[in-house]
Amino acid sequence: MTQSVESTSKVQTDLLDQFKATVANKQKDLNDLKEENDLSEKGIYKEPKPFKSVAAENSQIEALKVQIADANASMKNEIAKLTNLYNDRLKKFPKDDPLNKAYLEKINELKAAQLKMESEGAALIADLERIKTGTEIERKRRIKRASL
Repeated sequence: MTQSVESTSKVQTDLLDQFKATVANKQKDLNDLKEENDLSEKGIYKEPKPFKSVAAENSQIEALKVQIADANASMKNEIAKLTNLYNDRLKKFPKDDPLNKAYLEKINELKAAQLKMESEGAALIADLERIKTGTEIERKRRIKRASL
């Protein structure tokens, strides 16, 4: 049971780290686009970044979101199993039994970690939406400037 929880937690952490890196890349792209536009408005030419497929990048992001959601669901299942085991043990042994206390501590620790993971994921998704909006504004700014 412990190995299962640990492996699920590791997968969840790895996926979240990948998502953080992806969001950081998108932020860097937005910053580069802003810099190009700002320099262009000042009459300074900077070589634009090479084209990269936005569709492929977006599908990768969506796949990561799905994997993170699956990992979160798996972790919730593991926590539920552990909670059921704890509840079954409570029926047989007193609440102040050292093993019961250990179960309760681990369950609370896992729940706190799960809550942290979910909030980090939600914050990354919010950042991603902000970056998408900013990128769209910068693209329109570039198009408007090119049409003048």
